[in-house]
Amino acid sequence: MNIKILSSLNATAEERKDILTIGTHNGIFHSDEVVACAILCLINSNMSIHILRTRDNEMLNLCTICVDIGGGKYDHHQPGFNKTRNNCIKYASAGLIWENFYFKNGILEIPSQTLDCFLLLLILIQQ
Repeated sequence: MNIKILSSLNATAEERKDILTIGTHNGIFHSDEVVACAILCLINSNMSIHILRTRDNEMLNLCTICVDIGGGKYDHHQPGFNKTRNNCIKYASAGLIWENFYFKNGILEIPSQTLDCFLLLLILIQQ
């Protein structure tokens, strides 16, 4: 797995075509976007991955997927967001990613790489 943490995108769209680019906010990181990025890295472990940490909307629009920022499907900060779990607790970005990729037809499908996920989290936290 080849993962790079970036603060800006310098490569052209053509150069990025085989790279999964995950956008998230810069500044202080939180566990929800770290876990969301780790899950996406595991799902796409056969790809090169760039994690872009910025608040620049133009840069975020170039990303393959954004978590915890950008007002999209995986941003729980957007106005009007009210998606909750069965226990009435609102989803964070990691939960939204987990639900989308691992909760199918009402069944939680736990990936076999669970231990790898925690190791990846340690690597991302140290960046």
